[in-house]
Amino acid sequence: MLVETDEGTAVYEVIAVARRDKTELTDIANVWTQAPGRLVLITCFFTEQGAAPDNMVVFARLTGGA
Repeated sequence: MLVETDEGTAVYEVIAVARRDKTELTDIANVWTQAPGRLVLITCFFTEQGAAPDNMVVFARLTGGA
């Protein structure tokens, strides 16, 4: 995954993807753990019926770039 910044392009490798209930997200420690080069993306998950009660969580690590 490429992330463009003012300093250049950061290259991340996705290491895990999880689907988590929105009401439990604040209690999941590994989502909020801080570590150098770590990126966590939290997105809304939608179904054909509309917004789902889950979030998609993508965990990635910096492999190169800025």
